[in-house]
Amino acid sequence: MPYDLLIKDAQICDGTGAPIYSGSLAVEDGKIAALGDISGIARRELNAGGSVLAPGFIDIHTHYDAQVSWGAGACARTVDDGVGPRQCRSPAP
Repeated sequence: MPYDLLIKDAQICDGTGAPIYSGSLAVEDGKIAALGDISGIARRELNAGGSVLAPGFIDIHTHYDAQVSWGAGACARTVDDGVGPRQCRSPAP
């Protein structure tokens, strides 16, 4: 049975602390099914062209702090994402 998606020729950074390595990533039913040296076919194939692939990483970078400069009392209305700076003076980190 073919994978739904196969991303080939990627530089894989898997977040384990291991060195980046060349390989592929296969997706099946919306989940990572295989990672590394993969054989098989897929309904859709993409060539990463040596780009870095970081499976499972979620970018939580935000610019919610820009709201602090939008008027009096704006600091009370900002969203605290628990990660970014908690200040009432900067339009961006």
